[in-house]
Amino acid sequence: ITQNVDILHSKGGSKHVLHLHGRGDIVRCMNCGVTCDRKEYHDHLSESNREWMEAASASDTTTKAGGKSENKVRDNDNDNDDGKKKTS
Repeated sequence: ITQNVDILHSKGGSKHVLHLHGRGDIVRCMNCGVTCDRKEYHDHLSESNREWMEAASASDTTTKAGGKSENKVRDNDNDNDDGKKKTS
């Protein structure tokens, strides 16, 4: 029994491994139960959302260069309508 999700025990030659917390290399649809390789699924999502990925990458580069990002995450429970934190 292992709680490691990286499947190193299996890669190391162990034959009968019980993955207590699942496996990091496989994803499973919680709706229908179908499974697939995590990398293949990631590649599929990246391809399907290419425009979003490019915009997110450009925004991240702008932010790192000192510019302001237009992609702001809002915490509706703690932000005012202007995006600033609420004060109690």
